[in-house]
Amino acid sequence: MIRNIGLIIASYLVGSMLFAYIIAQLTKGIDIREHGDGNPGGANAIRVLGLSWGIIILLLDILKGVGAMAIANALNAHRIVPLCGFLVVVGHNWSVFLKFRGGKGIATSIGVLLYALPRRIFHFLPYELAVGVGLWAVFALLAIKVDFIRRCHALGWSFIFIFLPFIAWGFGEPLPLISLTIAIAILALVKQIPNIKRLFFMPAEAESPGQFL
Repeated sequence: MIRNIGLIIASYLVGSMLFAYIIAQLTKGIDIREHGDGNPGGANAIRVLGLSWGIIILLLDILKGVGAMAIANALNAHRIVPLCGFLVVVGHNWSVFLKFRGGKGIATSIGVLLYALPRRIFHFLPYELAVGVGLWAVFALLAIKVDFIRRCHALGWSFIFIFLPFIAWGFGEPLPLISLTIAIAILALVKQIPNIKRLFFMPAEAESPGQFL
């Protein structure tokens, strides 16, 4: 019980470590929230700190998601692995270190899903695996199309995350994993609501692509 509580708290705290904010402070002595689009995430880091640092930050955010679940799994806390994945994204989105403000959680969510989904899906028959890969490709292409039409990434990413529970259900994944994909989709939508609203009120030339990540 104590171990599980510790892992749950640690997952949230690890998620609350926003690498864009930390690295901007260490390398340039600035608050990244006061620069670019104001989002403490990888896309804004590319704009403010440069491509190299931006890619490093994106990878660190992805590893955050992978790490929270991998550590819980390694410690045989199997029942709370999905919860740890959920909480690391919550921590990124609402960081206790930044007065419960944070990033959009896209990269961290990708890390969580990379850990949770592939290792189960790859146990299925090659035909079923091919269908799954095909679905991912279709959703990705549709997301790119949405981005092209609407000039932002909000609906594209939201579209992918919304369909993840159906993919998990279609592959016969257990309820905890399906629940995790539903929770990730809800978090993505909640953080993207302001950006989706901007689609209808902000002129195209005023939109900033990075603000949607």
